[in-house]
Amino acid sequence: MNDIKILNSGNDGIDLMESEVKVEKCFINNSGDKGISVGEGSKLDLNICEIRNGKFGIASKDASIAIIKKTSLINNELQLSTYKKNWRYNASGKIYLDNSLFFSKKNKLIDDNFGEIKILSSNFKGDIIKEGNVIIK
Repeated sequence: MNDIKILNSGNDGIDLMESEVKVEKCFINNSGDKGISVGEGSKLDLNICEIRNGKFGIASKDASIAIIKKTSLINNELQLSTYKKNWRYNASGKIYLDNSLFFSKKNKLIDDNFGEIKILSSNFKGDIIKEGNVIIK
């Protein structure tokens, strides 16, 4: 998927289930829940996107992996989150993010201690609040 613009979605902007998706150049604003939900064993390759003003920026759950590059997460209540939700999957989600920007008064990065959030070569504007297995290098 290329050149996507999603505004004011009532729930998730993009919702992945049991899929492998590459998204390049997207803008997601004001999602009612997640800007991007990566779930149920999905794999997301995300490049050059802006996700802003949602409850969650990106959530990866249930043995899913999100690989993110050159993306801006702006003023989401929870910027990144990984967790296990569906009992059919034996693992939490993982997020690997590189060369990106976080901008919010409070940049919340929350893992349930069973997944992983790993952030490399990225910039933060505002406080960083992290819980669980969150690595920033």
